[in-house]
Amino acid sequence: MFRKKFVNSPTFTIINEYTVHEANLIYHFDFYRIKKVEELIDIGIEEYLYSDNYCFIEWPEIVGHMLPVDFVKVFLKRK
Repeated sequence: MFRKKFVNSPTFTIINEYTVHEANLIYHFDFYRIKKVEELIDIGIEEYLYSDNYCFIEWPEIVGHMLPVDFVKVFLKRK
């Protein structure tokens, strides 16, 4: 079970990592400040995306072509 009460956007760190259960991880990315795909390659983005852990990505447009074929898009709309 995910036990953290507050989840912050990783705007300045690019990636936040959360542990769930014993060994399962959730990766939370914020690519707002990323300007080039090479920046993501430098941090090993493909290792994260294909790790079998959940990856939640804010501002995913720059990495769209690298996403696994079975990714899920979620759109949030404020009323």
